[in-house]
Amino acid sequence: MKDTTVVVEELTFFYSGTKEPALRDINLSFQRGEVALLIGATGAGKSTLYMCLNGLIPHLVPGRVGGQVIIDGSATRDQTISELAQKVGFVFQSPDVQLFSHTVREELAFGPENLGLSKSEILRRIQLAASTIGITELLEREPAYLSGGQQQSVAIGAIWAMLPEILILDEPTSNLDPRSSRRVLELIRALNTEHGKTILIAEHKIDAVAHLADSILVMHEGRIVMQGEPRQVFSRTEELHQLGLVAPTAAEVAFQLSKYGYSFDSWPLTAEEGIQAFGELL
Repeated sequence: MKDTTVVVEELTFFYSGTKEPALRDINLSFQRGEVALLIGATGAGKSTLYMCLNGLIPHLVPGRVGGQVIIDGSATRDQTISELAQKVGFVFQSPDVQLFSHTVREELAFGPENLGLSKSEILRRIQLAASTIGITELLEREPAYLSGGQQQSVAIGAIWAMLPEILILDEPTSNLDPRSSRRVLELIRALNTEHGKTILIAEHKIDAVAHLADSILVMHEGRIVMQGEPRQVFSRTEELHQLGLVAPTAAEVAFQLSKYGYSFDSWPLTAEEGIQAFGELL
């Protein structure tokens, strides 16, 4: 049985100088090795939740916190930023924000160097990250001249070199073409299935990522308003619409057909499932 690696209890957060909370009574947990997809409209509170999970709140971002976040059995308020960086890795939406070194090798070394690790351990981490992420041939290249997909892979590799157990990815494919998006999503799947990493993804390209997720979290106005298995959450299509959100295309088509009396034994999520489900109606 998988063990719990993240627990959020009654979490509320007010940014300094604000009267309305950015987060309201958040309760959730992630099991080790789970992939969770976080969806919500702009301003729903996703970024604030990330900062609570990686410890920027309460350590660096001023504000008033209620409740707590527990990572691997210890509250984030009782751990340092350095300690949390080795447990929770964050990959930004745009790799340009994260990449600033002259070579990919230097990029992979940056995190381990800041942890004060030995030279031999830093070299080991560089090779480990490069081989795991599949970017060994890029080590001497300058990140600024890589493709968008390569840059995102390097950004993930730089976090991987810190050896965190939990990865948070903020819309990792939003700026990528379809081919690069598939490459990055295949990489994310491999990090989970082959290495057992716990992964939280926020992504607007629902069709591309829904099949990767074990659970779905829906945020609205600072609250978690829906959570559950993907098929369960995305079958509540009309409720998602009321929040300004959409389900995967196959689920949306099933929802429209259900208005005309059609029913489905299993709510389709992927194109393949949709083809099968809709074909059975003919």
